[in-house]
Amino acid sequence: MKNKKLEIALKAMLVVLMTINFPISSRAEQFSLKEFELAKANISQNKPEAFCIGSFPAKFGISAPVTFTQTGTGFFYPLGVTSWTKTGGTWLGRDRWYDTDGAPAYFDGYYHLGVDMPANVGDSVFTITNGRVVAINTSSDWGAGNVAVLVQHTLSNGQQFLAVYAHVVIDANVIKAGVWLSGGVRFAKVGSYPPGGNHLHFAIITNINQRGSLGRALNYDWPKQYNHVDPVGFIRANSPKCGDGSSVLYRPNGQMPNHPDGTLFKTATSGTVYIKYYGTKRAITSASRLYELYGPGRGFDFRDVIIIADDQFNSLARGADVTGPLPNNGYYFEPNGRLIRQRGGSEISIVSNGQRRPFASGEAFLRLGYSLCNVAQVDNYASYPVGPPIN
Repeated sequence: MKNKKLEIALKAMLVVLMTINFPISSRAEQFSLKEFELAKANISQNKPEAFCIGSFPAKFGISAPVTFTQTGTGFFYPLGVTSWTKTGGTWLGRDRWYDTDGAPAYFDGYYHLGVDMPANVGDSVFTITNGRVVAINTSSDWGAGNVAVLVQHTLSNGQQFLAVYAHVVIDANVIKAGVWLSGGVRFAKVGSYPPGGNHLHFAIITNINQRGSLGRALNYDWPKQYNHVDPVGFIRANSPKCGDGSSVLYRPNGQMPNHPDGTLFKTATSGTVYIKYYGTKRAITSASRLYELYGPGRGFDFRDVIIIADDQFNSLARGADVTGPLPNNGYYFEPNGRLIRQRGGSEISIVSNGQRRPFASGEAFLRLGYSLCNVAQVDNYASYPVGPPIN
């Protein structure tokens, strides 16, 4: 059964990669179906170890560390699959006395606020986009040892909302209020829930101050929604904000991550933006300097800034503040720190000290805090000298 589910998940992801367009922002055109077909047929001939658009991690499946299965609007699916078997826990699903959408029905006396997605115990749960943990609900209603994680996310129009990921198991020493999470990255696992079958309870709440009525309501309250909306319909109809990626929880081989030179970053507790510049951190003194970091038309904005852990921040020596434009790495080249891919190509690299350094895996790309929406298409990708891959 487990192998069958893995096969279904792989097929579902392949279908999604063949048919959807990742929302890329104004700096890069959306990908065509042809590009996905090329990526599937021939993923990076010259550097087969590199991460490419349209590829997926070798470990993809129910225990994968990341997912690239997205809605057409750019949200990641929380279980990495686009469809699931119906349960009684449908959006506003009723009990057997009032059920209208067919068996199975919901628990007697209640109606459901959210969508239940069947899964196996231990299946990966992924954040739907970049966001910050605001609360952990430890009610016994979620099952023994399980919790509900409330994460605050932001839409492209600036609207903030809460996503509820419930009946999950977390490392409470790591996942706690205030921690920033990167979209598409595993942060929890599905827990055991015998009363209703093992599943992820997924909900969207449009009032970020709400902490109650996270899963269900009594029949006499029907049809109150308590600021909930259909969560699947919501992520399929709206686009997430580009930015706020985080590498706070990433520890490759138990070590601090090593972002390449050119990376823009800050900590979760400070608004000051820094650039990693030849192994040091240099503060950028104003938003206008960020926008023209390498001169007019050669800058960045706050969506390019990654949130890093305090220990990584403290490990970097402080350099001089950036008060003027930094030296260019070549007139026709994108500036250091820009994520690029060849127009019509698939491999993603970051420009660093005049080189293009490809990402070794999708896991490294997402867990280092980078976002697909920040990838620029270029016509001279092959002109950049190739540097070592990013892990």
